[in-house]
Amino acid sequence: MRIGIALAAVAALGLGAPASAQFVSGNYVIGGTGSGTISLAYDAGTSTYSLLDFDYTIAGVHFDETTAGIIPYKPNEAFQGVFVGGLIGGVSGFGSGTNDFIFPFAPNYPAESTQAQGISYAVGGALLSGSVRINQLPPAAVPEPATWAMMLLGFGAVGMAMRRGRKAIRAAA
Repeated sequence: MRIGIALAAVAALGLGAPASAQFVSGNYVIGGTGSGTISLAYDAGTSTYSLLDFDYTIAGVHFDETTAGIIPYKPNEAFQGVFVGGLIGGVSGFGSGTNDFIFPFAPNYPAESTQAQGISYAVGGALLSGSVRINQLPPAAVPEPATWAMMLLGFGAVGMAMRRGRKAIRAAA
């Protein structure tokens, strides 16, 4: 029995090794001209972003991940970002006489900061401009693997103690 507990403790400690994350995702809220949210994933192996979820409304026109997209934008080594835009005129342009938009976005911007970016958009064919504010949402709290392992080990220990307690009560009766 003690050997089993010792093996479980060693296994729990082994699960605590940090994993090398290849993909990192971030969730952001967009305000200013229009409002909505954007979720991106970053693949560290290929240094590329992909759009996971998009929900944005500007001047009463709604865009989602099926009507918007991203393209890489890297004017220099210090800034790596994406252009976010509607798909009507392609992410990097406008569709003539349509509802469309485009703004730059730097997902690697410091999390505690607010990005203020210019936005160009077309509503009903009229070309307009404004600004967006982008804030990163805090990540969801997910326990580390070692925390889960220690919690399960603790539940097991409590269960064994309760079982032993019942046996001692039966033996005394």
